[in-house]
Amino acid sequence: MKNYQIVVVEDSPSDALFTKIALEEIDDTLDIAWLQDGEEAINFFFPSGVPFSQSECESIRIILLDLNLPRYTGLEVLGKLKSHDQTKNIPVVIFSSSEMKSGIDECIAAGAEEYIVKSIDFDAYTNAIKEVVSKKLS
Repeated sequence: MKNYQIVVVEDSPSDALFTKIALEEIDDTLDIAWLQDGEEAINFFFPSGVPFSQSECESIRIILLDLNLPRYTGLEVLGKLKSHDQTKNIPVVIFSSSEMKSGIDECIAAGAEEYIVKSIDFDAYTNAIKEVVSKKLS
């Protein structure tokens, strides 16, 4: 497996593009994996049902995880990541259009480091991504 620094799990092509633009503004040499649904994320982190090795997990600096994904929700992916020793320490930031406090609280309780509400404004959206990722890369 390639040693990715950032994993983006996002089913919306436009949100994925906005995220890519923001990440390239931080550092255009970052190794980024884009996964398009919850099942792809589970299969990426747990190929053949077995989690990545510790060294593979250590290269990942942050996971940007959409909450409303097809096949497995972001919350289900988060739960699986946090339930295994190899993946539980990878920082996960949830991005969602939902502003419901109960959903935010549930994600934080499940192990997300942050919960960012997606803005429909391009600049606000990309600035939120740049802010949270810059903290993890510094």
